[in-house]
Formats: sequence, structure tokens, C-alpha cells
Amino acid sequence: MGKYRQAARVDENQAFRSGLQKVACCKYCSNDFFHCNRPSRPPKYCSTECQNQAHSERMSGSGNINYKGVMDELRVCPTCGEKFKPVNAKSKYCSRSCLGSRPDNIERLKVIAPIAAAISNSTQQPRPKLGRKNTCKTCSKVFRDIHKRTYCDDHIGHVNGKPPMQKKAKCSICGSDFERQYAGNARRTCSDFCRSKQLAKRQKGAKSHRWQGGKTTDAMIIRGSFEYKSWRVAVFERDGYQCQICGQVGGKLNADHIKPFSTHPELRLNIDNGRTLCIGCHRQTETYGIKALRAANE
Repeated sequence: MGKYRQAARVDENQAFRSGLQKVACCKYCSNDFFHCNRPSRPPKYCSTECQNQAHSERMSGSGNINYKGVMDELRVCPTCGEKFKPVNAKSKYCSRSCLGSRPDNIERLKVIAPIAAAISNSTQQPRPKLGRKNTCKTCSKVFRDIHKRTYCDDHIGHVNGKPPMQKKAKCSICGSDFERQYAGNARRTCSDFCRSKQLAKRQKGAKSHRWQGGKTTDAMIIRGSFEYKSWRVAVFERDGYQCQICGQVGGKLNADHIKPFSTHPELRLNIDNGRTLCIGCHRQTETYGIKALRAANE
């Protein structure tokens, strides 16, 4: 488009050399310009500047669909004849019912109504779903799927029409009994909570595949451990997720150690040594951040 809407005020010889073979009149500045012979979509403007200026004038004032001044005018609905305030510059009808009752719309509905009635009364079978036909060996239900399957969704995983065999096992974390399938990856825990505990033990310290020789400090190890996260949740649940100083409920809360984390290592995971505080109240305490170490050194 830039080739045809550039500032094409060139002489005739240069126009023919560059492939611009037709003369047109710019609708904005009325100057003649050369362009390529495109009968399907001839250009209207000689340059981008003229096009932008024409668009700016055309969309200013009442010509803009978002023009607010039209809401002060009263228009007459061509269907019912009542006066109404338009919501935008293109509003012609007072309501949707008047819009649907216009003559050209009624004529169109007269043509469409018999066709719609014939389609609804037809006995043509609906288009089948994609995929091949399969028959379930358990319930003989016919279903479709892109793959060749032996059982439907209700009986998938069955062996010879029978449910998967179950095996009783004991949880390696809490010791409770549970049932698991024979096939597949054998579960060792009864729930996701016990499984997270198992993963925490298995990936702890030198057992982790990300172990780098123990460069993490003891404080960071404790704060990132499963036990510390469980202690934090237990403190929140005991206090009802409410700040113990200002009473804020929910939001961004901290589990604060009443006796500092750095000076009392034996009380770091003691629930009685924790309290729920909001961020503002936590920062005003005497043990926030490095304040506890400074007080201990003094």
C-alpha cells in the first residue's frame, strides 16, 4: 500500500518507469497523481498525509460513532414514529423490537421461516461423531473414538470385563491401611498429604538431585522444610487467619516468632512460640528482621 499512497507527485516519465501507469484525482487535495492500474481497488488519496487528514475530518463531530452530542438530539423511529434519544450516531430505531419489525426484515423472515420449519421436521439423522466404532466388552455399548479401544469410558481399565484388582497396603508415613491397584506404579502412601511428606524425606539434603554440597544456611534449610511450612499453617489455623494486634482477617499474613528465630533455635517449630501478624504490625515489632540480632549483640 505504501507504494501507491506515497507522495506520488512525480512527472509522467518517472511514473511510467516505476510502473505507475494511471492518473487519478486525490479526494482531499484535488491534485492529480499517478498509480498502478488496479480496477478492483483504486486508490483515493495521493499520500498518507491526505488520507489521515480526510479520516480525521470525517470522524470528527457527529460523524464519529462515539460522539456524545447526538445524545442531546431527538430522533424519530421509522417503525413506530415515536421520538427517542439515540445511544450513538448510528441509532435509527428506538428498540430492538422496532429494529426487527422493519419491512425488509419481515420479508427476509418470510423466506427463512419455511426453510427452518422443513429442517426441524426432517427425519435426517444427525452427523455422526468422528472416530471409529468400538463395542465395549463389558456392557456391549457402541461408542466412537479416534483409537481402537476395547472398553468404554465407564469401564475403561477393566480386565476381561472385571474391575481392576485391588491390593491392601500399609502407608509408609502414617501406617494406615489403604487399597491400591496391582498394575501400574505401586503407591506407598494413602493420601497426597502423606505423599508430600514422603517426597520431603526422599529429596532432603544429600538425597536430592540438586544437592550442591551443603552451601545453604541452616536457617534457610529450616524455612524451606516441610516441617516449617506445616508449623506456619498450624499457627494461621489456630489464630483463624487473623492478626493478633490489629485484628485484620485474611490478606498478606506472616507467622511471627514471639521469641526470635535466630536466638531461640529450640523454639523455631513450637506452635506456642508463633502468632499471626499482618505485614504492617510485623514490621513494627522489636524482633522483625535484623532487630533481634542487634538487640542480642547489645
